Amino acid sequence: MPATPADAKGLLTACIEDDDPCLFIEHLNLAYSTKEDVPVGHHHVPLGQARTLMSGDDVTLITYGPMVKPVLEAAQTVAERSISADVIDLRTLVPLDMATVLASVERTRRAIIVHEATTFAGPSAEIASRIYEELFADLLAPVTRLGAAYTPIPFSPGLSNYPTVDTIVAAVEHVLA
Repeated sequence: MPATPADAKGLLTACIEDDDPCLFIEHLNLAYSTKEDVPVGHHHVPLGQARTLMSGDDVTLITYGPMVKPVLEAAQTVAERSISADVIDLRTLVPLDMATVLASVERTRRAIIVHEATTFAGPSAEIASRIYEELFADLLAPVTRLGAAYTPIPFSPGLSNYPTVDTIVAAVEHVLA
């Protein structure tokens, strides 16, 4: 699930070139997102390779797709308070780049997973479980999962059931308390 136009092109190319079936999910907001230059010609983003968007030592923020933007904004907000965050854009869920996630969480010892899916049975449940299985004894705080409220989605631009910059910042402050 790409977060940028360049990743959309690169991941779609990777899906087309892959021998296995692929499910490419382009979130509607990507069509209306910030415009950026897309590489001309062949552009391939490897499946199962996450990207670290910011480096920090205090907490790892794990996300993908449309939640990348608010997570980056939240990371910049907490940076003003001298809190440094690793921000990881998963880009693909299957295959899932757990090596990148675990290396970051092993270093920061705190993790927050943010996505638009509900926390109940969402991708964050699997990611959190894998973090606990590998790093339980090293964690300084429980893994936090932020997702959509388990309610119908309202049809109003002013209403949102999704994590916001403010809720992400609050979660960071909570795991560091």
